[in-house]
Amino acid sequence: MKVNFTEAEKVIRELQQEGILSKDRVLGRNQLYQDSSRIEALSYRMDHFQNVYTWKEAYHLSANFVDWYGWDHLQMSLIEIKEEARKLREMRKMRE
Repeated sequence: MKVNFTEAEKVIRELQQEGILSKDRVLGRNQLYQDSSRIEALSYRMDHFQNVYTWKEAYHLSANFVDWYGWDHLQMSLIEIKEEARKLREMRKMRE
């Protein structure tokens, strides 16, 4: 579970290094939802909801729910984050 969020955070940090996203954002447990870009909002959703659902259902030994409401949603959000990063980079190239 943490692997997905770490990978998502890496994508966002790369965008910050490239100057596409502002560098003053906090990710993870202390992240604020207000004034977030779409990619940061996806990260927030992964960390605050999907990660918790996955852990909770694994704790209760509910394999189906871990897949349906946890792991699958984490994977979909990670794919969305990567796609959003690709779009942001593409838009930046078009502007140059």
